[in-house]
Amino acid sequence: MTVTNVSTYASLQNLLQNMGQAQNVLNNDQIAISSGEKSQTFDGLGSNVEQLTALNAQVARLTNYQQNNTVVVNQLQATNTALTQIQQIATSIKSLIAGQMSGTFTSVASFQQQLQNDQTSLTAALNSTFEGNYLFSGTAINTPPVKNPLPTPTQIGVPDNTYYQGSAQDSTIRISDSQTLSNSVRADDPAFQQLYAGIAQALQSSTSATDLQAAENLVSNGIDGVIAQQATVNANVVNLQNVSTQNQTLQTYFTGLSQTITQSDVVSLSTQVAQDQTVLEASFEAFSRISSLSLANFLK
Repeated sequence: MTVTNVSTYASLQNLLQNMGQAQNVLNNDQIAISSGEKSQTFDGLGSNVEQLTALNAQVARLTNYQQNNTVVVNQLQATNTALTQIQQIATSIKSLIAGQMSGTFTSVASFQQQLQNDQTSLTAALNSTFEGNYLFSGTAINTPPVKNPLPTPTQIGVPDNTYYQGSAQDSTIRISDSQTLSNSVRADDPAFQQLYAGIAQALQSSTSATDLQAAENLVSNGIDGVIAQQATVNANVVNLQNVSTQNQTLQTYFTGLSQTITQSDVVSLSTQVAQDQTVLEASFEAFSRISSLSLANFLK
């Protein structure tokens, strides 16, 4: 730094101003090194603030998707578990009906009691919950989907949904910016209607072999429907997991872009700090010399 007219007040003021600026730059660089952030305020990021705000919004939205999708995956897996249980119950019902047709049961009452037990188990499975919400009620998550006790069917052997008291609307969730997913299987699905219709027909005390065969057919169709529902649920889980992987990739990418704006380059800053310290020390030395000058120095 070249100082002219060192005896003037203006020169001293100029030097003090330069020292203050150098000290401020040095302090900011040291803070950036210790914190790892370029600036502690948005003002220090200049024209990058708008881009940073947009990137942070993207990361926040993707984080929200990830959190919701994790819950939905768990819900779908709980639904799949309940469907597996329902399939097992339905298989037991079909075996009971087949046994009655073949004369396995010597007592109609014993057959009916076991059938009623399976019907009760079916209702309990369809009224399953996940985190306090009913799985098979559509959007009516606070309402058990199947009435208890069950109402009398409108017509014996004809599937209907008179037992159902949930919503007629499926529950859906947005899993990404461009995709939504139905995350519910409703208890009024035709598969379950057929199971209840088959049970009702088989429970009639005057059931003939023809009626039992019709009941078995209804139950078989119901089992096929449950298997199809499970396939859909499993496909949704795979789809959701793939979308979550994509969301995670985007989240990592946007976070990296955000960090290039906010995080400091420690190596470059360390070099700059060394340079700033040299300049500041030189300024201190110059100020010390100027401050010690008096008129006598110029009269010698």
